[in-house]
Amino acid sequence: MGVYKFSLGNALQSVGDFETLCVDEGFVFVRSKKKLFDFWEKASLPESYTKEQERLLNEAKAAKCAELNAVCDSHLLSFESSALGEIHSYDSKMEDQLNLLGLVSAGVDSYFRCLKKGESLKENKPHTKAQLAAVYKDGLTYKSEQIYKCGLLKAKVKAAATLDEVQNIAWEETKSE
Repeated sequence: MGVYKFSLGNALQSVGDFETLCVDEGFVFVRSKKKLFDFWEKASLPESYTKEQERLLNEAKAAKCAELNAVCDSHLLSFESSALGEIHSYDSKMEDQLNLLGLVSAGVDSYFRCLKKGESLKENKPHTKAQLAAVYKDGLTYKSEQIYKCGLLKAKVKAAATLDEVQNIAWEETKSE
């Protein structure tokens, strides 16, 4: 693939399989997968164009990272655990995490709020200290997996070389999410 330029005066005579990139200082700059002949001249892109493309790419990368952080944060609002023998959903906002950590650290049996899968109302259900420890471990594992996934996706964003590559990076849902 090459970049070519031709005089703006030859624009009406220009036919072929190419993508117009920009117009700068009386020249039209195009990209073609095939070698172009006639009045086409192999060229480098103007610095103003490359700087603008770099700025747009950096903006897209920042926006994509913010989007991925927001999706990750939304996944971290709750998690599931089968510590009670069946799948239950647990809240995991900061206060919820501190309350659970406090109970696990104290090593006591206690009631803890959760939602049994298939039900619509959260309840304070009795948990043994072992069940609370299992809930805590499940929560940490889930949180770690989500943060790791977010980090991998942001590394792909950082490595992306084009706007299309950045735009094609997405948080894919898995069965466990």
